[in-house]
Amino acid sequence: MSAGTPDRLRAIFGETLQQDGRTASVPANRGSASLGLFAQNEPPELRLNDYGRVRMRLADSEMEVDAAVNDIRFFDHHNQPIPDVVEDIAERIEQGGCVLSVGLTRLYAPTSSEPPRHWLQVNGVHLADDPLWTVSGR
Repeated sequence: MSAGTPDRLRAIFGETLQQDGRTASVPANRGSASLGLFAQNEPPELRLNDYGRVRMRLADSEMEVDAAVNDIRFFDHHNQPIPDVVEDIAERIEQGGCVLSVGLTRLYAPTSSEPPRHWLQVNGVHLADDPLWTVSGR
């Protein structure tokens, strides 16, 4: 973990951040921030889920979430995940850790019967061994 980097998601987004199924969200136009840096004691798990989406499992002392990853370096010019990059970065996270740029989405309601909320997402992955890593050949 980096010195000065919050180790609790609620330390970034405020007490209105709540576990919401497998992820977390904030009610419309609430929360104390929309972006922040997060580091946890154990390396988070980066992977492609069963639907081919890039996801990351994060945990702090209060919640465990499965968040969407929107870091552009994981996607090709057709906005499709690049499996080799996901696998390589997952291994590097496991070996050396990382600091995450986390944020909240625009308002979104999964169904018409639910009120819209701001959902937790990972906007950037900053590796301990190369915080500004790039994908070679792109």
